[in-house]
Amino acid sequence: MTSASSSARRVEARARFTALGVPDRHLEAWKYTSTRAAVDTPWVETSTARPVAGSPTLPPELPGLPTDLGFVNGLPVSRGVGRGRSGAEASAAELDALGGLVDLSQPHAGLWALNGAEHDAFATFDVPAENVLPGAFVLHWHTEGAEPLRDHPRTLIRVGANARVVIVERFTAQGRAWVNPVTELVLGPGAQVEYVRLQAQGADTVHTSAVFARLDRDATLVTHEYACGAALTRAEVHVQLAGPGATCRLNGLYVLDGKRHADLYTRIRHEAPHTTSEELYKGVLRGNARGVFTGNIYMGPGVRGASTRQENPNLLLGDGAHVDTRPQLEILHNDVKAFHGATIGRLDPGAIFYLRSRGLSTEAARLLLTGAFCNTVLDTLPLEALRTHLDAWLAGALTEDVPS
Repeated sequence: MTSASSSARRVEARARFTALGVPDRHLEAWKYTSTRAAVDTPWVETSTARPVAGSPTLPPELPGLPTDLGFVNGLPVSRGVGRGRSGAEASAAELDALGGLVDLSQPHAGLWALNGAEHDAFATFDVPAENVLPGAFVLHWHTEGAEPLRDHPRTLIRVGANARVVIVERFTAQGRAWVNPVTELVLGPGAQVEYVRLQAQGADTVHTSAVFARLDRDATLVTHEYACGAALTRAEVHVQLAGPGATCRLNGLYVLDGKRHADLYTRIRHEAPHTTSEELYKGVLRGNARGVFTGNIYMGPGVRGASTRQENPNLLLGDGAHVDTRPQLEILHNDVKAFHGATIGRLDPGAIFYLRSRGLSTEAARLLLTGAFCNTVLDTLPLEALRTHLDAWLAGALTEDVPS
């Protein structure tokens, strides 16, 4: 199904990508991240990829988190009962809403435009007003093929007034892939949403994602970002606090080794009075990994009583590891509160010495201290099944040999 407005939006997106292309370091928002790994590869769109022997299937579900909607190379392959729809089942109204939060006029909007032009399928999920959904709505996107594939997942989630839901969007890939998803979250008055993005892709993957959220009066959004893989990650979160009393809390954890590169970019717009935002992004880097965090806060002229707090502590465990951290605040009103803090450091030798004196090996002491550093982010997770999964992932990430 298509609609006139959705077709026009796709044409606009294609023209905008033609004009902008893939972002590069000439743009301030991409200053520390090279896209050569994406540009220099002859990608094949999943819509035109050759069939592979034995159709790819979704990786196993996470224990305790059954998949509601699953896609392989943009095609729906599984669906839970009554929870979410693929794009082929979407109504004209849903198609018209798709892309409504994405501002293609931005100079660094090239990848959003590419998604809008090339996505073949999308997922949509509506939570009616006053509903409280048990468990979590789990959406799984998997990319796999015999040739380098470029995939453009697209998701639209709308949550009605005073409804509550936990959403998990999971990305996996096998083989060479560039996964370029865009997710839109529309929260009605008083809605409460926890959104978890799990990026667990392989070392041959480029991951460039963007989440756009708009919050009405007294709505609350809590996001959880986990960069668990991919050679190159660029993960963006854009939040519009459009209604009085709206609140967002953004949490993130990136654990990088070898030569992995992760660029986490957030943009929060306070557009109404008495809005609140908090950010806690933590990084652990080993080997020659590189991390980038940009926290961009805009507090407009009419946001009396608004407050924001941003923290970005980073832990370097390798001599070749490097982090660039950039808090950016634009404040146009005097009656607001704003705090930001960023740190880059190493494990405390005194703490390691103390733990060794209590019988731990040096490696065990380092692992315990690093786990404690990460736990303040993991503790924010809304479901025990998620915490169990990420605890296991973190333990593996911190004990694996670092590739060169």
